[in-house]
Amino acid sequence: MLSKRILKIASLIEDDFINVGTDHALLEIFLARTKKLNSIGIDINKSCFSYAKKKVMDANLNDKVEIILNDGIKNIDVKDKTIVISGLGTRNILNILNQNISNDLIIQSNNSLLDLRKKICKKNYYIFKEEVVYDSKWYVIIYFKKGYKKYNKFELYKGPLVNDKIYLNYLISINKKELKAIPKNNFIRRIKKQILIYKLKEVIKWLLIYLR
Repeated sequence: MLSKRILKIASLIEDDFINVGTDHALLEIFLARTKKLNSIGIDINKSCFSYAKKKVMDANLNDKVEIILNDGIKNIDVKDKTIVISGLGTRNILNILNQNISNDLIIQSNNSLLDLRKKICKKNYYIFKEEVVYDSKWYVIIYFKKGYKKYNKFELYKGPLVNDKIYLNYLISINKKELKAIPKNNFIRRIKKQILIYKLKEVIKWLLIYLR
């Protein structure tokens, strides 16, 4: 049984792809069976690589799925393939993508989403789709395509295409906790945090009015 997170990622993939950090090759096997997609699963961990390779062999999908032991996408032919990276931190993801590419990117980072959006958009990408899913905790999956769109800081924090009211309330609760932890004499930080909470509340109000 696939997790909600993996199923949501799978729903965004329509072309042959490379999955960096394949782990157990669950995504590759699922999409080979359901959408007949070819894929390359990459992992730097030898035990994960061996396990994923066995899972693919057991599924009799060696003709659809290739498992490679490698450090990210270094020396890999990525032409015409969507690059999927999930379950890693933003710093590791940006290190993996620190080369000249033009591929579609489907990214699920475990932290620092503002930094992720900002740094990838600086590489001449725009946010094509965003999905949020709750699977024991909240996950945000971002689909980047080559091109340019201008985003302000609030959009890069919230996600310009994120309109899930429950998730936005979750962001408000996080920021309220952070606000309480800011010393009362630190006026500038407190005001910035209060403005962010206000903006999130305004988005929810707008959603309640226009997206009933």
